[in-house]
Amino acid sequence: ALPISPISCATMAVQVSFPAGHPAGFQCTSSGAVTAVSPDGHVKVAGVSTGDGWRLFTIDDEPVEQFTLSDSLQRAQDSGEAYQLTFVQPLFEPLLGRGIPLPRCQAGVPHLYVLCAKGPSCGTVLLLHGSGQTDWLGNQDPAGTPTEGGVTEMAFKFREMGFTSVVLDSYAAGRRQAPDWQTSKRVDDIMAALQYIRDTGMPEPIHIYGKSNGGYSVAMFLELPVMNVEASRRDKAKELAESLASVIIQCPYLSQRRDVNRLRRVVDECDANLPNMLFLLAEEDKMLADHEQPLDVGVKAAEAIAGELVTKGQEPVKKGRELVSKCSVQQGGGSGTGRPFVEVRMYSDIGHTFVADAQGRPISDGSCTPVVQHALGAAVSWMSWHTDQLVAA
Repeated sequence: ALPISPISCATMAVQVSFPAGHPAGFQCTSSGAVTAVSPDGHVKVAGVSTGDGWRLFTIDDEPVEQFTLSDSLQRAQDSGEAYQLTFVQPLFEPLLGRGIPLPRCQAGVPHLYVLCAKGPSCGTVLLLHGSGQTDWLGNQDPAGTPTEGGVTEMAFKFREMGFTSVVLDSYAAGRRQAPDWQTSKRVDDIMAALQYIRDTGMPEPIHIYGKSNGGYSVAMFLELPVMNVEASRRDKAKELAESLASVIIQCPYLSQRRDVNRLRRVVDECDANLPNMLFLLAEEDKMLADHEQPLDVGVKAAEAIAGELVTKGQEPVKKGRELVSKCSVQQGGGSGTGRPFVEVRMYSDIGHTFVADAQGRPISDGSCTPVVQHALGAAVSWMSWHTDQLVAA
């Protein structure tokens, strides 16, 4: 059983009647999933493929009705209320395997790909991709290997280090090309994915790692408590954020006027307890300049959350004996400050997401590998420290 946020997507539909009063629930298998949605938008029952039809269930696994989806999408009958039934076909990715569809009511269906930790689990990390026009998951290399620095490579690396990796594909099946697509919809994806992680009992502590546009989406998610949205949505975002051990943001597209101020307000004006935050930034991030933002906007966001940052030193990043970059480390907030603990790692002589040069051109000669691997190591150390804190508690 895979419980999920009670939201549907109208891909295929048939009217089905069920007894009133079923609790909300969701069931899914690798062959697909269906959800029955009441007029008020809440999932009442769900079902899984049985080969020759669909078996419908409530949350307590009691069968309700079995029927076949024919060409005419025949109506199945039972006593009680009428609901709309929807079908979601899971996607298969070459390296990540079979996706788990997260039903949505707008702009298509995002998918989750779960890579269970090898050995004892140290926790769970939700990975959010950037906004690349192609290969945003970093898994389309003709040689069948993950693209360096992409979320698929990260997922494999984190799994090897003992973390359950959950890749959220917000652009699945052409979703970004839908007429009503907006980047803000990724916030809904994050909330649905976190609810799924909680409901399925994935290992704690739980982290989010957002890369580029994914990092920006994480910032928007954390900013919801001070945004003009429904109170229920603000409360849900606050609840989910407080369930996180930490957030890792790599080279995010942030706005100094909008995001920095909102993050400061979340800390200063709300009773929201933000998770600890690790910022992985590039000193030569030309993408920020292209968006008319200062290159240190990530540092300003970190200062807004921590209150003050203190320089802790520099770490050399080498390829053999050659120095290819320096990682400057700053920290702030944490114990006794009433603020989350924040760490900033700024890498010199490298561009956006550590796979571009100072001019914003993709690096293809492997020279970015030391920086990519150093940042991955920093993220593993950061998450492992939180695991140790949980064990100690």
